Amino acid sequence: MYKVQPDFNEDNSPLVEIIHLDCALWATHLLPIFGEGFIDSDVTCHNSLDSFSSFYVNKFIDHQAFDIIF
Repeated sequence: MYKVQPDFNEDNSPLVEIIHLDCALWATHLLPIFGEGFIDSDVTCHNSLDSFSSFYVNKFIDHQAFDIIF
């Protein structure tokens, strides 16, 4: 699996871009890299991107389950 993590500017602010939905080809699985400690009980699917610093991209996902519609 590929390991990904967010980029930051020189002032330590997050480097962000807006990607239009019509540019996304298919869904992907991001698996958080948990580390050694316990996970806070307030981590949900809504704030998990902000709660973890790096993720694995599951390249073994069945991407053919998501058909590209033209």
